[in-house]
Amino acid sequence: MKEEIPGLIEYTEAKALHAKWLDTRGEIIANALGHEESYEINFSANDLLKYLEYVIESSKEQGIDEPGIRILFGTYDEDKNPSLEKLRTKATVVLVPTVESSADSSCNKTINALNRAHTGWPPIGL
Repeated sequence: MKEEIPGLIEYTEAKALHAKWLDTRGEIIANALGHEESYEINFSANDLLKYLEYVIESSKEQGIDEPGIRILFGTYDEDKNPSLEKLRTKATVVLVPTVESSADSSCNKTINALNRAHTGWPPIGL
């Protein structure tokens, strides 16, 4: 029997959460920018697994048994990434290890963060 994973939700609930975001925050962002921004980031499952294994192993070496991952929203700076000028979207997420799995845990600044995923354009959502 597989171990239960806390926080799993069905697709229909995920779709409802996403629709609520689009109707509220997504609309505000599009109005502020004057165009739609991407609202999805896609990492490969294998890359995520490798990253999680890296975080767990690196954390254990530091005596941290229950690290967490904080997911932060970010925006690329086209001045530093000229190839982005052609894109309408600059949204991204950054995964940053934390020293515990609690909501108020501090970031572990000694372990690299993860970025450089695929930003959906145009976004397809759920």
